[in-house]
Amino acid sequence: MRDTAGQHRLRFAWSTHTTEYSGPHRGFRPSDRTGWRVIWADASTAVASAPPSGTPAFVSVGLEAIQTLTLPGWEEDAAARLFPPHSDRGEVAERARQRYFAVLDAWAEVIGEAQAPKHQVGGWPCLQQSSIWREADLVSRGHPLDSLEEGNAAEPFRSEERERRWSMLLQIDTDDETDWMWGDVGTLYFTLQRPFDPAALPASAWMTLQCG
Repeated sequence: MRDTAGQHRLRFAWSTHTTEYSGPHRGFRPSDRTGWRVIWADASTAVASAPPSGTPAFVSVGLEAIQTLTLPGWEEDAAARLFPPHSDRGEVAERARQRYFAVLDAWAEVIGEAQAPKHQVGGWPCLQQSSIWREADLVSRGHPLDSLEEGNAAEPFRSEERERRWSMLLQIDTDDETDWMWGDVGTLYFTLQRPFDPAALPASAWMTLQCG
């Protein structure tokens, strides 16, 4: 991914072992950092290098970028004022939820995201499960979230202010044409802390896998 000045590129690498749902590097453990990289490279001085012998290679695919508006999913805190909590099962709350679902579905049709694959640079992620910011912030700081017990233990260390510093860099969806299958028809989310500091990479980035 090239920056607006055209002088640098962000490169993404990820271990193919995660194509198995039960495999490593899903973004729920601090040690998962060894399975992927986000690299800031100066395009004028960077030197291409061959991958290690025996490394699997994916098919190269040309993509056309289209700038568009993204909306926060109902799982995001940003939508909380429009989307009532699930504990409210009243008729008014249910109508509000259905209105928000209708807006999301209609906009997905407008921008062509109603059908997979949903590859995306920046913006609000197309979530399959819960918001990814809690995982990115907690696990990157050393708190595993690979079980219910670990999630409960990490909750006292949660910081909504810190979570708001994270933004999405890249979303890579399952794609039949490229033979990409992330877990059970899942999606990879590469995230980055703001303000962006190239010197902080890769520690300031995190990758999370979500699947159905």
